[in-house]
Amino acid sequence: MDFLVSIFTIVNPLGNITILLSLTEDLSWEQRRKACIVASATCGITLIIAQFLGRTLLKLFGISIASFEIAGGIILVTLIAIPLLRGQTPSAKFSKEEQDEATIEGKIVETGIMPLGIPLLSGPGAFTTVMILAGKQQTLEGHILLLVAIIINAISAYTIMMSANPIANALGKLGLRVISRVMGLFIAVRGTQFIINGVRDALPQILQILGS
Repeated sequence: MDFLVSIFTIVNPLGNITILLSLTEDLSWEQRRKACIVASATCGITLIIAQFLGRTLLKLFGISIASFEIAGGIILVTLIAIPLLRGQTPSAKFSKEEQDEATIEGKIVETGIMPLGIPLLSGPGAFTTVMILAGKQQTLEGHILLLVAIIINAISAYTIMMSANPIANALGKLGLRVISRVMGLFIAVRGTQFIINGVRDALPQILQILGS
């Protein structure tokens, strides 16, 4: 139960419902469902990688958690938040010019992977949380329970995000466009917090380099 709560809190699918609506306001129910499936699968796969290979991959590529946080924040602010605030079409959003079915299907997958799957659902916080939890497990049973918790959270994320459709119907086109602007601000704040956390975590290393 501790695993479930810890991961669910940081993945926060409830908080991402309005972001999903902002990015997929021009999609049909079926297309939005596909985006949710891709996002949830991406979240689950990313967190499973974090459990079993997270520390190894970071060491292999010389990546710190701090740089991971800063990069995630920059992606959210520059690619998603700023265009939404300006009323423009973010690179992850669907423009009216993209009427070709193959193009739309490709964009659905892209949006499900990034930014919905990464870094909104399985961002630096979730990745780090799972890595820490995995590092504390000394038994096979512990790792299995953590794996089950990740899978349950990925399924829960899909179920919760699919409740966005009734919300979309209630808000209508105008309501969704208003929500889109508001969420642009919140995404900017969230991305900025990622960057602040990354800089704070990297500060001791920066000071050490400057002092040497």
